Amino acid sequence: MSDNVHPRIVVIGGGTGLPVLLRGLKQFPVEITAIVTVADDGGSSGKIREELNIPPPGDIRNVLAALSDVEPLVEEM
Repeated sequence: MSDNVHPRIVVIGGGTGLPVLLRGLKQFPVEITAIVTVADDGGSSGKIREELNIPPPGDIRNVLAALSDVEPLVEEM
């Protein structure tokens, strides 16, 4: 492969495993696409889903934090 082309990886899922996997993958020179499921119905995400009638944001938030370069700061927020 040339220096300008990186392997492309697509990950599909949700829950606690996906952010862990993405934290590891972002250490390599790859292009990452994450397709995040939003079927969470427990905890805070479940309450948000019921009260606001929107998809639960928990897993998406965790994936964004995992892929972020300022991850500790994002996770504190």
